[in-house]
Amino acid sequence: MPDEGWALVAPGLMLLPEEAGRREHPLPKVCKGLRYLVRYGVAWRAMANDPRPWHAVDDEAQRWLREGCFEVLA
Repeated sequence: MPDEGWALVAPGLMLLPEEAGRREHPLPKVCKGLRYLVRYGVAWRAMANDPRPWHAVDDEAQRWLREGCFEVLA
């Protein structure tokens, strides 16, 4: 995702400040992993672990879904 695209979606996805210490993986990479999953229709566990493991993408996506982040972005 280009920086311009990330700048558009980042405010809606940043539920915690980056400095909160609860994230192991940068949000742009997690978002990129989620986009990959949706675009190619792969299963969570079939995602490549580089640069982000599938569980990191799944954990963050579940948090975003619970908080209604995708409705805000639509």
